[in-house]
Amino acid sequence: MTGSALFAVLPYGAGSDGTLVACPPIEAFSAADAREKARRVASDHAGVVAIAQLWNPDDGRLTSRLEVLYAAGRVPDPTTFSGR
Repeated sequence: MTGSALFAVLPYGAGSDGTLVACPPIEAFSAADAREKARRVASDHAGVVAIAQLWNPDDGRLTSRLEVLYAAGRVPDPTTFSGR
């Protein structure tokens, strides 16, 4: 696979005991798409959203880059991840 990076938006909701519960991932095919989808779901999932980069076209490998957002409405640019 080559081309653009592949991202997933991973929303989390609050369980009945107050713990975080993972919701189904939302596929995104670009950084802009991931940002927009994260922005839309952030307020609906206790303000906790993660964006995972699943594919890195720079080196042609799957990645495990992940940024977790704890504040509602705080949606980063997924192209600025700090690690792999």
